[in-house]
Amino acid sequence: MKIKTILSLLLLSFSQISYSQKDTSKINKHYIQFTGIVVTSDSIQPIPFASISVRNKPYGDYSDFNGKFSVIAEKGDTIVFSHVQFKKSFFIVPDTLPEFKYHIIHAMTADTIYLDGTIVTPVPNRATFDQYFLTVELPQDKLDIARKNLEREELKEQAMKMGMDEKENYAAFMRQQNTYQYQRGMAPTITLMDPFAWARFFEAWKRGDFKKNPMKANDKK
Repeated sequence: MKIKTILSLLLLSFSQISYSQKDTSKINKHYIQFTGIVVTSDSIQPIPFASISVRNKPYGDYSDFNGKFSVIAEKGDTIVFSHVQFKKSFFIVPDTLPEFKYHIIHAMTADTIYLDGTIVTPVPNRATFDQYFLTVELPQDKLDIARKNLEREELKEQAMKMGMDEKENYAAFMRQQNTYQYQRGMAPTITLMDPFAWARFFEAWKRGDFKKNPMKANDKK
């Protein structure tokens, strides 16, 4: 009886394994690893950050700095290649591939960008030209803007306007607590270097706590 039970269990397990293998083979035979490189059609240069998506599917990829990409697709899928500087192009995965991998080199054509028209008019006289020349504001490039933003005085002024962050507040609070515990039971020292004391002083000053009250002055008289 035990031998029959063991044999039946082994047959059942073998049947399940063979059935699962058949199911996975049926499922996986349609999917492929679709890889490739996106390049320009005129100079064969890699195109970084190109969008590679599968039409009507929620997955895709972006090309890296070398133009390489890798997506999972099915045989017969339409691959869409798009980039802001190039024309959108398509590629249909062959449905008769014998393997589960497919590699291509896809070329994209540069797209034409139309700018707004410019109207050139002559200057009426020399005085107007001199005025335009003296008052014109030339556009700054990115290097000039970066130099202006990194000026020492500008950074110093911006730093003075900034308050303390959480780390600085925590460090100042811990110093205050350490000073309090160290001076506990002793005569208080002068807190000229305590930032919290200075903050309370300025807040009281803004509220007007140090202004003389005329009603109290009359009561004293």
